[in-house]
Amino acid sequence: ATAKLIRLLRIPVVAARFEGGYFTHPRWSPRMRRGILRVRLELGFSAEQLSRMPTGEVVERLERLIEHNEYEAAPRTTYGSRAPARGIERVLFACARCGAIGAIRSARHTARCDVCGLTVQCTGDGQLLPLAEGGNVPPTPRSILEWNHTQHEMLRCLIEEAVAERRAEPLFSDGPLRFMIGRKSDPLVTLGYGRLICYGDCLEFRGFRFRPQRPGRRYPRAPIRNADGSWSLVFSLSELEGTNVQNRERLEWYADSVLYHVRDPYERTSALKWLSAVNLLRRAGAASGR
Repeated sequence: ATAKLIRLLRIPVVAARFEGGYFTHPRWSPRMRRGILRVRLELGFSAEQLSRMPTGEVVERLERLIEHNEYEAAPRTTYGSRAPARGIERVLFACARCGAIGAIRSARHTARCDVCGLTVQCTGDGQLLPLAEGGNVPPTPRSILEWNHTQHEMLRCLIEEAVAERRAEPLFSDGPLRFMIGRKSDPLVTLGYGRLICYGDCLEFRGFRFRPQRPGRRYPRAPIRNADGSWSLVFSLSELEGTNVQNRERLEWYADSVLYHVRDPYERTSALKWLSAVNLLRRAGAASGR
């Protein structure tokens, strides 16, 4: 859409690339940090160039103009924070050593896996330094970028195996989470609290606290009552539309023209994990013919 718009305007386009933004306001923390933030302006297109370039080429050039890797920047800058690792499990959703999903727990300066005990220290320049490593233990990623590549590959392998074997058990889950819905311009309404569960072919929200329906107003889909007294809302992958992550790691999707919104009251759950999982499940399902 952006490429089509600037082609229609036929005016010079200047691209602004932010350097230092990832660490001055990191994705996993609600607090900004002291450090250097640079904004580099560069002429991306002239009006004459836009008139000759196809939309696909405009998109590719725009992506190159704004792309920036903080870890390749020189010189490296230290960004001050009293708790640089706090909340980093919102980004590091899998252990880079044992592959456990959702097992990372952060403290002020460190992040630790509850399964294998891997502990890393987060430095002011975004490095992840293991506090104990040696012997036959494989080296761990030293940056968030490397860790993300590793965990994404682990998640891909887990999902592809589960889909190929048609596993019925859950792949992973998170909770307690707050589950909300919204329609058009109406404010979000809380349905209840519970766990979000990922299967090989669907997502399930299961909770014990469910807000009763208001008189004259019905929910878009009725919850399923379980034998243990809990209730469930199940969404097949084909029903999910517009899956995305909003500010402060809040997961959203549309189903039957209704907005479904999931948030963690403690702001520890990784919405990135769920978005990645949905995309990988769709690819694996398409490859297997499901």
